[in-house]
Amino acid sequence: MIKFIKKYSFLIIFLAITTVVEFYFYPAEEEKYAYSDIKYLEENRFYIIIITQIVLLLIIFFSSIVRSFKERNIKEILNMIATFSILILFFYTSTKPLFIGLELFLNRQKNIEEVTEKYILAQKSNIDGHYYLNWLMKPESDEFLNNKIKINKTAYHKLKHRDTVEILFKKGWLGTKHSPQLIKIQSSD
Repeated sequence: MIKFIKKYSFLIIFLAITTVVEFYFYPAEEEKYAYSDIKYLEENRFYIIIITQIVLLLIIFFSSIVRSFKERNIKEILNMIATFSILILFFYTSTKPLFIGLELFLNRQKNIEEVTEKYILAQKSNIDGHYYLNWLMKPESDEFLNNKIKINKTAYHKLKHRDTVEILFKKGWLGTKHSPQLIKIQSSD
């Protein structure tokens, strides 16, 4: 058992970290941001994430190749290269939440300014006793945003379809808006 743990210690640590990030850290960070801002981050940081992951994978790959030449024959090395190629395919999906979650966390550590934006409510929802503004429309552009912004029960019951709402965001250290708060409701009547 100890031999197994020593042999696969990196993999065990990697799986433990990605599990914690995927199920606890990332969802906790995601709650503090509008859905559209997270999607914007994922799309605009894609190349940075990929380059960072490729560098990490190359470091791991070359260090294991160097060790393998000392201990293994060519067939085992080719087998390891094939296995490593398959790992590359899964590495992006398993570490993307880590990179995005870290950026979201770092962004919230220092607030630069507060921004107020007006939206027209298109849809609200009640999921397991939690109340959200889901679909909002920017009045000046008629652009729909899929934002999952948490609100309280009183505000939820006051709001009607097509009401204008003002949302206060804090703009973080990395320039991404976070911690949306409903501050004003203007009735559409």
